[in-house]
Amino acid sequence: MNAIDTRVLPTKRKQVALFSADANFKHDVTARLDALAIYDVKVSDAAEFLKGPPIDSRPGIIILDLGNGELLGQPGVV
Repeated sequence: MNAIDTRVLPTKRKQVALFSADANFKHDVTARLDALAIYDVKVSDAAEFLKGPPIDSRPGIIILDLGNGELLGQPGVV
């Protein structure tokens, strides 16, 4: 028949890398994305952005908070 299937299949969570020095911004973004239950958020300091992602994970979404722009003065930014 046409019965509704009530089983919920798990989906692969999308990897999000969040780089910020602002603790409030990190908390707000992480809380909102975790509430959606489809994102796995990895939080790092903004300076870690220049080192690139870890070898074992390549995030599909990158959020970079430049804050006051001090990161733009680093020699690694071209």
